[in-house]
Amino acid sequence: MKFQNDYKKWIKKPTRAKSGEVDFGANWLLNGRDQQPQFPRWRVSWIVDTGELYAVELTQTMNRFIPLTTISDRSKVENALDGWATYGYAIYQNIAALLAQIERMEA
Repeated sequence: MKFQNDYKKWIKKPTRAKSGEVDFGANWLLNGRDQQPQFPRWRVSWIVDTGELYAVELTQTMNRFIPLTTISDRSKVENALDGWATYGYAIYQNIAALLAQIERMEA
């Protein structure tokens, strides 16, 4: 995972700021499931106009974020995130598993 800083500056770029977003939940963890309290939590979103799928750390400063991939088509995004909201699926609330699923799809 490649962490980046300055989320607020990144998201304000005009092509991102003008775009709609599709939110895929706000209880993601970097690795693992919610078997024990883990913080911070992350939100995963997709920017419609740029195709950027990213995760942002839900802290008071919301500074760190992870660019996950770029997918231009919404149906492909939904395929990549298949199982994200279903308890028991490998990628349920698990950013590391989501990245692995994306890599398998791109291979």
